[in-house]
Amino acid sequence: MKLKMPEFGILRGVNVAVHGSAVAGPFCGCLLGEHGAQVIHIEGPDQPDYLRSYEKGYFFALDRRNMFNMTLDYSTDEGREIFQRLIKELDIYIENQKGGTYAKWGLTDEVLWSWNPKLVIVHISGFGQSGDPEYVKRASYDFTGQAFSGLAAHNGTPDSPQMVKPPLCDYGTGMNAAFAAMAALYRVQVSGEGESIDVTQFETFIRIQQFQSILGFTEKVNAPRFEGINVTIVGDSFYKTKDGKFVSCFMSGPKVIERGLKMIGLDEDPLFKGRTFNNIYKSDEVAEPYLKRMREYCAERTYDEIETDSKKFSVPISIMMEYTDMLENPHYQARESICEYYSDYMGFNVKAPAPEPKLTKNPGMIWRGGVGHGEDNEEILKELGYSDAEIQKMHEQGTIKSLFKTFTEGFVKDKKTFKATGYLPWQIEALKANGRIPEEFVKE
Repeated sequence: MKLKMPEFGILRGVNVAVHGSAVAGPFCGCLLGEHGAQVIHIEGPDQPDYLRSYEKGYFFALDRRNMFNMTLDYSTDEGREIFQRLIKELDIYIENQKGGTYAKWGLTDEVLWSWNPKLVIVHISGFGQSGDPEYVKRASYDFTGQAFSGLAAHNGTPDSPQMVKPPLCDYGTGMNAAFAAMAALYRVQVSGEGESIDVTQFETFIRIQQFQSILGFTEKVNAPRFEGINVTIVGDSFYKTKDGKFVSCFMSGPKVIERGLKMIGLDEDPLFKGRTFNNIYKSDEVAEPYLKRMREYCAERTYDEIETDSKKFSVPISIMMEYTDMLENPHYQARESICEYYSDYMGFNVKAPAPEPKLTKNPGMIWRGGVGHGEDNEEILKELGYSDAEIQKMHEQGTIKSLFKTFTEGFVKDKKTFKATGYLPWQIEALKANGRIPEEFVKE
C-alpha cells in the first residue's frame, strides 16, 4: 500500500498504523513518520482523539504531524474486514489501549500473525499485557505512570511528592516503544517472523532512575526527594544572575572542579587550595563555603559575563532557556532545531521542534501538520481495494466517519456544508481571522 507522500528518511518504505489517542502510542507513530515511514493514525468514528481540542489544536499540529488519518469501527464485521486488509499491508502495528483489550476483542497476536506473519505488534499501556490481572486491566495516564514507577517519589518535598511536567512518562514510553519497534523490525528482516512488544509506562521509567533503583532494591531503602537540587552533591542547582536570569551549574570530576574553583575565585582559599575533589558533597566541610561563593559569584555578574567565564574555564554552565530565548539563540538557529510548517488542522503556519535526531544522508522532514478526523478515509480504503460505492456505504453505516475537516482550500463552500463539518470553536475563530469564511456562516 502506497499513499501520496514524499519519499524521504531512513524509514521510507516502512508501513505503520497506530490505534489510540492521547500521547504515547500516537507519539511513537509520529516519531517514525518524521523519519519517512508511512503512518496511519486510526480513530473511532464516534470517538475522535480528545486531544484534537486540547490547547487550541497545537497538540495535534505537533504530535500528529506526518500521519494519515482514518476512522474505523472495529466492532462491526465490515470494520473487522477492513482491519484485516490493513494489517496485511503493514510492517508495524501500534496500539495503546488498556492491557488485554485486543485479546478481549478477539484480536490476539496470533490472530494478527495469521493475517501477516511478519508483523511487528507494539502494545503500549500503563501496566502491560500480563501480570496481576487486577493491574493489567487498569487505565493509566501519565501521572499514573509517574506514581507507580516511583518517579513522583523522587520529586517534590518530604511533605509532598510532585508530578513532573511536561508528561515525561507518556513521551518516554513512546520513545521506548519506537526504539523497540525498529529493533524488532530489523530482527523480522533476518528471521522472517513477527514480534510482539509489551511496553509499559511504569517499567520504562523505573529503568531510567539511575543508581537509585538498584540501590533501593538491593538495600531496601527509598530515595530522598529531589527538592530542585541534588540531594547529595553540592552545586547541582540554579543560581540567579545580576540581570535576573537563572543559570544551571553542575561541576563534577576533579578537572572540572579545579577549573570551576579558579573561575569563582576559590582556588587560593585555604579550604580548597591543593585539594582534589571528585565531587563536593553536602557532608564535606567545604560544602557551605563553596555553595555561598557560587551564589555570590552569579549574583555579582550578568549572564553574558558568566557565559564568557564558562567558555574561558571550560565549565558547564547554561542559562535556563525559555521558548522566547530559544527562538533567538544562535545555536538553535544554526542547527535548525526549530522548524516551521503549515498545519492543515489549524489553518496556519506553526513553529515547532524539528525532527530529531539529525541524520546526514537520510534526514527527517515534516510534510504534514496534523489533519482532520477521517481525512484520508477514501484514499486509504481505495488503496485497500474498496470501490467508491463500497466506501459510500461504509459512511452510511457508520463504519467510517469524518467529523472534523481541515482547512483545505475550497472546502467551506456554503453555510449548510460548514455547519455539517463539526468545526470546533477555536477553528471557527481561525477561519474567520484568516478570511476563510463569511461572517454569516457562523451566525444563527
